[in-house]
Amino acid sequence: MKKATVLPALACCVMVLLPMPPYAQQSVVFATALELARKNNPDWKSAEQEVEIARGKLTTARLISPFNPVIEGQGGRRTVPEESRGTCRI
Repeated sequence: MKKATVLPALACCVMVLLPMPPYAQQSVVFATALELARKNNPDWKSAEQEVEIARGKLTTARLISPFNPVIEGQGGRRTVPEESRGTCRI
């Protein structure tokens, strides 16, 4: 009869004395929570990447490129001999 009462009591003592699991709640400071959110949030990461892409495009736009094409041409009035008289042949 003693074995029947000792075994449950021993099991309860073992359960109470076991260390807390690593996923127990912890108190976190707001700055730490914000830093964790920045590191682990995929939306935040993609937004940061888009900002970096925009900064890169802005830097590229500010550069003076030696490969920038220049269009040159000549213009002037073009005359056709028949049109200069004001008559039209059909």
